[in-house]
Amino acid sequence: PLPLLLPAAVIAATSLATPVVAGPAVTALVVPLLAGGVGLVTIWQERTGKMVVAASKSCTAELLVRVASSEARIGRATSIMAPMPMYIATCTFATVASALPLVVRPCPALLRLVGLPMVLVSGCMIIAALERQRRAQRQLEAAMDTVDGPAPRSGIVSMRNWWVPPLLLGSLAPGSLPQRLTLVCTALAIEVVVLHSCALRQLYTAEVYHCRCARVHARADAWAQEASTASRALPFGSAAAIINILFSTAFASFSPFVSLFPIVALGVCGRAIQWTQEARRDVKRAQLENQSLQKSISSQPPPWFINERPGDPKSTIGLFVLSDDPNIVDFR
Repeated sequence: PLPLLLPAAVIAATSLATPVVAGPAVTALVVPLLAGGVGLVTIWQERTGKMVVAASKSCTAELLVRVASSEARIGRATSIMAPMPMYIATCTFATVASALPLVVRPCPALLRLVGLPMVLVSGCMIIAALERQRRAQRQLEAAMDTVDGPAPRSGIVSMRNWWVPPLLLGSLAPGSLPQRLTLVCTALAIEVVVLHSCALRQLYTAEVYHCRCARVHARADAWAQEASTASRALPFGSAAAIINILFSTAFASFSPFVSLFPIVALGVCGRAIQWTQEARRDVKRAQLENQSLQKSISSQPPPWFINERPGDPKSTIGLFVLSDDPNIVDFR
C-alpha cells in the first residue's frame, strides 16, 4: 500500500546509512532495532489476518446454523404431511362405498344408509388433514422466518369454511338421499385433495427459499475459505521475521552485510501485508454475500468459477443461472 512506502523508504535508508555514518557499536544497536520493529509489524499482520478470518467464519457459521434450522423445520413439516395421501385414499374409498346404493339393484334398505357413516369417515379425514396442514404451516412459517423468506400463503380450505360446500350440496342438490350422500363424500374428498396440493405448494415454496439461503451460504463460505487460504501463509512470514531478527542480533557486530537485515525484514513484512490485504478483500466479499439471505448482492462470481479454466472439461462454469425469482430454476 502507498501509505507504507514512506516508512519503508526511511527504514531502508537508515539501515544502509548507519554502517557508513555511525560506528560499529551504534550499528550493532540500530540494525537489530530496525529489524525487530519491522518484524513486530509482520507478526501483528498475522494477528490481524487471523482475527479478520475468524470473524468471517463466525458469520458464516451463524448462517449455516440458520440453514440447518430451516432444513430441520422443513423436514418436520414433511413428516407431518406424510399421512395426507392416506386421507385421500380413505376419502376415495368412502366415496365409492357411498355410491353402492346407486349401483346395486335391488338395493336393500340398510344399504341405502351406508352413505351416512361414509360421510362421517370423510369428515374425520378432512378434519385430520386440516389439523396436519395447520401444524405443517406453523413449521414452515418458522423455517421461512429463519431464512428471511415470506410467510407461506394459507390454503383456500380452512377450519372455518370446509363444511360449506358439503352442506350446500347435501341440502340443495336434487336427487335421492344416497345421491346426496355421495355428493357430500365427493365434495369432502375433493377438499382433502385441494388441501394436500396447497400444503405441497407451501412446502415446495419453503424449500425454494431454503435453497436460496443455502446458495448464499455456499458463496459466503467459499469466500471465507479463500480468506483462510490467504491467512495460512502469515505464520511463515512471522517465522521468517523472527529468524531475521535473531540473525541481525547475532551478526550485527561483525557482518559486512548487516544493513541487509532490515531490508529483508521489509520484504517479509510487505509480503505479509499483501496476504493480509488479500484476506481482507475476501472477507469483505463474504460479508457482502451475507447481507441478504435471499438475493445474490455481489456481482463477483464465486471462487469456484474464478479458479476454473473455461476449457477444462470438468469445469462447472455455466451450470448455474443465478436468479432472485423463486419460480425460476437455478440449474439448467
